[in-house]
Order: sequence, then C-alpha cells, then structure tokens
Amino acid sequence: MLDDRKMRVLYAIIDSYISTGEPIGTRTITKKYDMGVSPATVRNEMSDLEELGYIGKAHSSSGRIPLDKAYRLHVDRFLQGDFLESMRFHQILTADPHMNEDQSKELIQTAVRMLTQWTQYMAIAAYDHTITAHLKQVQLVQVEVDVIIVMMTYRKGKTNHHIVHLPEPANPGDVKALEIRINQVITNQDFGSFEEVLPFYEKYPWMTPIIDLLNHERMIQEAQFVFDGLSNIYNFPEFSEAQKAKDFLQFFEDTGAITALFAHPTSSFEIRIGEENKEERLKETSVLTATYTMTEGTDGHIALIGPTRMNYAKALRAIYMITENLSKLYGTENRKGESDNG
Repeated sequence: MLDDRKMRVLYAIIDSYISTGEPIGTRTITKKYDMGVSPATVRNEMSDLEELGYIGKAHSSSGRIPLDKAYRLHVDRFLQGDFLESMRFHQILTADPHMNEDQSKELIQTAVRMLTQWTQYMAIAAYDHTITAHLKQVQLVQVEVDVIIVMMTYRKGKTNHHIVHLPEPANPGDVKALEIRINQVITNQDFGSFEEVLPFYEKYPWMTPIIDLLNHERMIQEAQFVFDGLSNIYNFPEFSEAQKAKDFLQFFEDTGAITALFAHPTSSFEIRIGEENKEERLKETSVLTATYTMTEGTDGHIALIGPTRMNYAKALRAIYMITENLSKLYGTENRKGESDNG
C-alpha cells in the first residue's frame, strides 16, 4: 500500500501524462502540483515508485511516465467507490418506443457516434447476440470415428458447415445424444455460451472442439457491429508510427477478434489496461466495455478504446451515461410491448 505522499506524487504524474502525453520531471511536479516538499524528496519518492513498478522512464528522457500498474490503481479508485452510482442520469438519446430493426441500429449508431464525439476515442458496439433468435438447427454428421461435420442452419435460411477432427474417437450414440441436446438448447433457452448448458461435455474430450466451434461460429455469424471514431487514432502520439496505426486499425477488420472482445463479460463494466488485453493489437490501449439491456432479455455491448493514458473519469462517465440511456430506451420499448399485449 502506498503512503499518502507517494500517492500524491503518483497522481501528479498520471494527471500530467494524461493531459500532455509528455514525461514529467521532478521540477515540474514540485512547481505545478505544490507538493509541499523539496525536489529531492519528490525525486526519492519517484525512485521508490519506479522500483515498485508504477512509473518508468520514457526512452532517454529524465522524465517519468505512468505504467499499466499505475493506471490500474487509478481506475480501481473509481470502481471501488460510488463514482458511477452517484452520477445524475440525463436523457441524451431518444427513440420510437416501437422501433423496428433498422431504427434500432440507427439508435446504436447515434449512441456510438455520441460516445466518440464526447471522448475523442474509438468505439465499437455489438448487439443481437442471442442464438435463439437466429440459429435454427445443428446437425452432427459423423463421417469417421474421429471426424465430424458440424452443419448449422439459421432461421433466415443461411447454412454453414465445418469439418472437425476430434482428439479421440467418439461413440456414435454419444454424438447423437450431443446433437439432440444442442438442438434442445437452441430451441428452448437463452444463454451466454454452450459450456453453461452442456456441463457434461468436459467428461468427453472429443466434444471440446465441437463446443469451441459452436461458440465461435455463433458469435461471428450473429454479432452485428457499429464503429465510430477510428480516425481519432491519429490524434495520439502513441500511434504516430505508421505500422502501429496500421496494426491497430486492422483489428477493426477482424470479426473474430472483435467478437472475442465482448465474450464472457464478468460485470456490467470492465476495464482492461495495456497488457491486460489478450488481443496483441490492443496491448498499448485501454478498453472499457459495458453491457446494456436490449429487448427480450438480450444484451448489447459497447466498447470504448483509447491510449492507456486516457482520461478514465471522463471515459467512465461517458460510457455509463450512454449505456444507461440505451437500457432505459429498450426498457421503455419492452414495457410498451407488455402493455399492448396485456
């Protein structure tokens, strides 16, 4: 646990770097942030913070910059308190209570655009992830003891199939039983992933590649994405190198990678900083993801992406306000529908 003085020095470094993107030295901290101690004392505190992994040197500069560990400490202060809960709700989005699919997409586009204009970062929205709304039938055709063709039929007539090589031979009766159970699930239940509703699959290693395939294909085929603010990347010196910018922008062309970004959320709001991101192309960014409630009990997801030195307080306020608006608008639509049906 850092003492009060170290915390003040650390937050001075974070505040300065978020604002300027430039390393900060002892003299600047002492003058700008009124620490009430000598430059030598500040220098000692900075040395300790560097040893503890909170700050580092920027190339050959004598100044220091915050590292991922510092940002994590900074962000956790917001998440552990009542920062979001204390915010006053403002209605900033409007929609027809009986909106159709096109109007719903337009609402999401407006929300994403508003989010990027507010923060000047990049944003993605993913919506309509419910398998019961799209996937109609799955067939498992066993052509060899360790080879299965997985055939998927969607409600709008689209079909897809993959050849899966199993890690071990499978009993035909077990293959048929798995097929029956999968079709029962997609007909009768709403769920996050197949692992949740097929708990027995772990007992049979041959099922693993089939379950992984179904989860992957389900998300890729059914996810719909809306982007905005991609050109904002050029406003940040972190991406001034052409190759870095190119790699980052290619992420937005990778449907599988974007899908993985929203897979298995553990809470309404998640923040992954720098190396906490599994996606290599996002290792120098921070990603804020949030979930909002759509119609029929389904969820939509939205992500805000910026450099690790993003203004976290502003970003959290923005994404919180947008998702609260979306949830309330879709909630209004649900209540209208229930009232009409009653």
